Amino acid sequence: MIKGLRGATTWSEDLNNLLPFYRDLLGLPIAIQIPGFVVLGKLGAATLALGTHSEVRGRNADPARHMVALETDDVDADWKRLSAAGVEFIENPTDSGQLRIATLKDVAAAQRSPRGERGGGAARDEPGASAADGLSGRRRQRGRDDGGGH
Repeated sequence: MIKGLRGATTWSEDLNNLLPFYRDLLGLPIAIQIPGFVVLGKLGAATLALGTHSEVRGRNADPARHMVALETDDVDADWKRLSAAGVEFIENPTDSGQLRIATLKDVAAAQRSPRGERGGGAARDEPGASAADGLSGRRRQRGRDDGGGH
């Protein structure tokens, strides 16, 4: 029986096109690294894997097709930090139901959509790959948890 999500993988023509963005700029920790493949996050929880694939070439023609959500405790603070580091956002921090989101392009020019608590977010993807990242978390109102979200 399927019990939940274990992780997602984004393939690239060259892993090194993606890894610096996720590891160095977004700060995702490396859980496993072998030649041509890396797993980011904490083992036992949902992870993001990045890898070199022999059948992936060039930029993705449809960067909005695949989106990955990343968790943050402050979408606005991460938006400011990533913007200052040169990351381009397609959508600035915005309330979306019980989530606070922002959508960005990574260094590879692929869309990413961050979702998080009222005030948090960040995102990711490969050189023109089809993916967007997002952060998710509960939205807070007047300093109290409203009980919604993830």
